[in-house]
Amino acid sequence: MIYTSYYAKLKKLPNTIIPIGISIGKPKGINILWYPKLQPTHKILYKYKLDKNEAEYEKEYVKCILSTLHPNTVKNELMELSNGNDVCLMCYEKGFCHRRIVTKWLQEHGIPCEEYQWSD
Repeated sequence: MIYTSYYAKLKKLPNTIIPIGISIGKPKGINILWYPKLQPTHKILYKYKLDKNEAEYEKEYVKCILSTLHPNTVKNELMELSNGNDVCLMCYEKGFCHRRIVTKWLQEHGIPCEEYQWSD
């Protein structure tokens, strides 16, 4: 299974789920696996931070990042990175961010993916 979440929750993630970073840059002191193919570009992120237009951000992220990838290849590479374990794609933002776009994209291609549900 592929989950998503954000770095502030990383320490609460069960050790049976392998965290994999998909953000631009890693938080200091965090040592996790990395999958840079899903990270947004600096240009896309900077434009979003200026105009806060979620629809435009999603359009650009899909066009520049996701359209260059095949969802089954992404899934297979994530499973290879995690040695077949469940994974949790990690980024910085609690609210709107590219991990939600990735979730939607994977789901649209029949690949189970959801935000990890915390019990607290």
